[in-house]
Amino acid sequence: MISRFVRFSFALAEIDRNLHKIMSDEMSALGLRGPQAVYLIRLNMHPAGLTAAELAKLCDRNKADVSRAMAEFEEEGIIYRESGKKPYRARIRLTEKGILASEKLRERARLAV
Repeated sequence: MISRFVRFSFALAEIDRNLHKIMSDEMSALGLRGPQAVYLIRLNMHPAGLTAAELAKLCDRNKADVSRAMAEFEEEGIIYRESGKKPYRARIRLTEKGILASEKLRERARLAV
């Protein structure tokens, strides 16, 4: 039983390591950081958009990190916000560039797993 648990633990660690490498590779191509890939994937799962507060809760990250990442995403043309609302309360949606990036990221992750 211990042997199976050890093999399982190593397999999970290997998958996690590969996913982090994929995220870093894909995000660096966009000029962004690897951990921000989680935001892209989450936004892709919600085509109607999310607020920054909803995104922070879903990704289990703090609001400041989400706000910084969204500002970077906006500069890179990956997301857009609904107009007429305060930036933090506005719904965030992926642009075409963001959708393509998140699909590529998800596909590479799927192949790695």
